[in-house]
Amino acid sequence: MSNRSSTEADTDIEYINEKAAILEDGVDIPAFDGLHAWIVVFGAFLLLMIAVGTTNSFGVYLQEYQYLFPDTPKSTLTWIGSLQFGGMCFFGVLAGVLVERFDSRLVVLGGSIVAGAALLIASACKSPVALIITQGILFGAGGSCIMIPSVSMPSQWMEKYRALATGVAVAGGSIGGLWMSFASRAMMTHLGYQWSLRINGFMLIAAGCAFSPLMRKRMAVPKREKIIDLGALSNVRFILLFFSS
Repeated sequence: MSNRSSTEADTDIEYINEKAAILEDGVDIPAFDGLHAWIVVFGAFLLLMIAVGTTNSFGVYLQEYQYLFPDTPKSTLTWIGSLQFGGMCFFGVLAGVLVERFDSRLVVLGGSIVAGAALLIASACKSPVALIITQGILFGAGGSCIMIPSVSMPSQWMEKYRALATGVAVAGGSIGGLWMSFASRAMMTHLGYQWSLRINGFMLIAAGCAFSPLMRKRMAVPKREKIIDLGALSNVRFILLFFSS
């Protein structure tokens, strides 16, 4: 890794280990591992429960789409779900830059609105291609702005329980997949798949409005000049972690 990258990494560590950090607006913030920190974890848990839970429950919609579009191969319809989660990871590069340069709360709120609107638009789509664009790509772009801050914020507010807090927040996606699959199936049975998408979309927007204020950065994050630092490719540990994940 280059000397410049090493210096940036040292700066990041200093920010994280600093006990008396100051928010970007100059307001003193609570200590590590306090009540406020666990409230941030709770907010991240709920946001990931709705956002990632939506992608984990796509199998229920796939069954409905196979019935609606019998002439479309299943391999084509599965692209909707693949692009949902794949988009959240791919657009995560851009979401990370947005979190660095703007208020993370606004990033989460904007992502919730985009992801929710994607499902609302998808409810009016009549073709698999339109669903791939809306429920797949557009949702993935909005979902990335929810996922990246929700995964990273708990570690900023925790020190002793950092690993536990991150695990609790990420577990929200799995728990969301459990109950949202049953809820989506029930809504499709009684209301139809279109209203199921609409209700899910409204839930995302409501969750963003309610919990985005909790996704506040604990300290100012140094802005990178490069969006993608190719110097990391010279780090053996990064390469091993990249391919193992």
